[in-house]
Amino acid sequence: MTEAVERRRTAPGREHSRSSAGVTLRPPTTDRGVQITTLAPEYQLTVQLHEVTGTTRCTVDEVLGTFQEFGVPLKEQSYGSRIYKRRWLGPLGVTVQADNKMRSDELHVRIPGEACDSLGLENLVAVSTLLNLDATRVDAAVDGAPFKPAHLQAARRAGMIRTHAQTGRFIIGDEGDTFYLGSKNSDMQLRCYDMRGPTRVELQLRRGVAKNFLAALFASGVDDLPKLALGAIRGFVDFVDSGSGSNITRCALLPFWDSFVGLFAKIRLATRKPPPSVERSLQYLRKQAAMLVTYVQALHARGTEPFHALDELLKHGQANMKDRHHFLVHAACATA
Repeated sequence: MTEAVERRRTAPGREHSRSSAGVTLRPPTTDRGVQITTLAPEYQLTVQLHEVTGTTRCTVDEVLGTFQEFGVPLKEQSYGSRIYKRRWLGPLGVTVQADNKMRSDELHVRIPGEACDSLGLENLVAVSTLLNLDATRVDAAVDGAPFKPAHLQAARRAGMIRTHAQTGRFIIGDEGDTFYLGSKNSDMQLRCYDMRGPTRVELQLRRGVAKNFLAALFASGVDDLPKLALGAIRGFVDFVDSGSGSNITRCALLPFWDSFVGLFAKIRLATRKPPPSVERSLQYLRKQAAMLVTYVQALHARGTEPFHALDELLKHGQANMKDRHHFLVHAACATA
């Protein structure tokens, strides 16, 4: 398991105030998201949606009109991005992007925490439903965790952890520490930090996992937000007493972790990868390598390409084809 420990100094103008007692349960004043506080007296946690991002195939007018109906007017900007040529920004940080250079009929929608909070969960559900939003990222945050990031780091270093995540990072800062588990580009990543007073635990979900979480939340309603968020955290990681069981799967939760998630059952959000297909392979090639292959081909056509890289690439691929690749070739020829 990969591990890194860093030290970070707070940049000027980015200082965060911290509660002297360290027990206030008020969330930060920005990026609060949709909130619900658990009612059990021993469970004063604030659970919230911190970000919802996804794509839609609605038209630009339909998307802008939908946000306008919910009091979020968007104004077109004079610049786009690397992938999208057009961009609209809203007063609450809502962003809509259109004219995808690879998929022209796809619009990208981002609703950050402050906008989630302003809309409210019911309106957020309505907007997402009207736009038929295909979620690509959802961040769920829990404020008031009864531990510090250093506790998670110590448990991880001691092997008192049950997770499939292979990477982790711990950053020591002047105003607080941050614990990371998992890669930021993977389907799931856990972040824990105490830079804004109470300890916050965030679970970042991407792709199919984000879609599953949002669908479950929309189906069950706001009252199930703590169950879904904390259950998903448990499904990703548990910190356990490694000496309490014969193997890691049977170990009891560490006391500080049990007081945080012990009332909630694990929820598995991971999706099974679809079986390989020619279409999926071509889609991956178009998305990941189209520009690079075109560049090499242009050099090859002009005779300036060193070592005939394109020919060498094809020969290397042919020499390293696996059984699954030969199966796809035969399957494609049989259906042609």
